[in-house]
Amino acid sequence: MMQEPVPSSESCELSASLLQRVSQLQGALAEIERSLQEKHLKCCLFPELGRVDEITKAIVQLSARRIGALIAVERTMSLDDFVKSGTLINAELSASLLLSLFYPGSSMHDGAVIIRHEKIIAGGCILPLSADHNTFKVMGLGTRHRAGVGLSQVSDAAVFIVSEQTGKVTLAVGGQMFHEPLLRKGTGSLKLAIAKSGQP
Repeated sequence: MMQEPVPSSESCELSASLLQRVSQLQGALAEIERSLQEKHLKCCLFPELGRVDEITKAIVQLSARRIGALIAVERTMSLDDFVKSGTLINAELSASLLLSLFYPGSSMHDGAVIIRHEKIIAGGCILPLSADHNTFKVMGLGTRHRAGVGLSQVSDAAVFIVSEQTGKVTLAVGGQMFHEPLLRKGTGSLKLAIAKSGQP
């Protein structure tokens, strides 16, 4: 049996140097990506969502209490097919109403809430699941995340997901997940803390 040649010390040093450079490039690209994502969400997405402050207030409290939630904000594509799967509400958007809908024991807490034009249109809605079950399993994410991403894959909706296991918040847009897009009120603007998880 032939033995593989032992690499020289020079080749080992070269490969180690290349690996270090690749790692540095990955870090730099990740930082550029995060910066572009933050700019895109802040400038292009959130201004379209209307009273995002009410959604934010609710999300902060849901996250702190580890209450699972799924909040879909309709943009240009109609979500009527999914509205029909739930209970019509058609009420003014408010943080207190969102909290009551997701509170454990509520008849609609396991479904999604759909928001349209600053109104809560329906609750307890059923959303389509993303087909990529294995990716979610590997990431330790369940049905709520699959449903949020699934809707963002078939529409242009922005979907906020709160995990009841960890309290972590995820935003699904265009089939991608952004973790902790928590919108903390700054002076005159919303500051975002975003770390993209990858595309399922």
